[in-house]
Amino acid sequence: MTFPWQAADGEVFSGEQWTAPSSPRGRLICIHGLGGAATDFTSLGEATAARGFSAFAPNLRGQGCDPEEKRRGRFLEPNVLARDLTDFVTALPASTAPVVLCGESLGALLVAWALSQRPFPFPLAGVILSVPVVDLKKPTPALGRALIRALARIVPTLPLNATRFVTPRSEAPWEDNLTRDQAHVEYLRSAPHRIRRFSVSTLNALGNLMDARATLAAGLQVPTLVLAAGEDIYIAPTQVKAWFDQIAAEDKTFRLYPEARHLLWNDFDREQVIADILSWMEARCPRRANL
Repeated sequence: MTFPWQAADGEVFSGEQWTAPSSPRGRLICIHGLGGAATDFTSLGEATAARGFSAFAPNLRGQGCDPEEKRRGRFLEPNVLARDLTDFVTALPASTAPVVLCGESLGALLVAWALSQRPFPFPLAGVILSVPVVDLKKPTPALGRALIRALARIVPTLPLNATRFVTPRSEAPWEDNLTRDQAHVEYLRSAPHRIRRFSVSTLNALGNLMDARATLAAGLQVPTLVLAAGEDIYIAPTQVKAWFDQIAAEDKTFRLYPEARHLLWNDFDREQVIADILSWMEARCPRRANL
């Protein structure tokens, strides 16, 4: 169900919720990726609600559901988005249920960034990071990275096709590389929140987050579940695993789905992925006595 929420600066955004039929044993807060939307978590949200958790997902500032159209694809300020994350949880109905933060792709980087900057002001049971793009399978050459930095200073709103940094023109369309589920591929091609080009300042900010991968790993000191896709278009599973090994948390778990593509709970392995997530959450959010 779609609902409005207000950030501390007065801006109003939308979100999606999938609520447990009774008092939840935990709250899953889901942060979508670049060009994504809160509805990306529908299959995961429905499954968690059926198992006694409530799930909530904001539509991010600067992405395709931002009510300020001029900001879509042109805004990526990690500190502002970290504050938005706190504001979003604050705007939810009061609850003593522990929180699990779940980020997908860019959303995983934003969750890790938020936790690296300041303590999370709610009881935090753990973090789930799905395909965190902390590096690229096809690294941007140093000269290209320097050019992006320069353009971000000179013409920050210059639009670029981000897929050209990861998908050669000769390969299949970008959407075909995100999931093997052709129904979801067709949905992505016409999704109302789709952004075809991102400003150079947005891509530079994404690059800066990747460059901060050591800081992101050091800031993760709560139970952490990291999910990787063997056929991910953006990042190799070996790169994800190398970053996972740097995570500071003592309680950390790595799961690899060898045949899967980037959108894990919208691909053919969704049932196993969701089952692994639920099992991990249930172990860290014990059922409360009043349930």
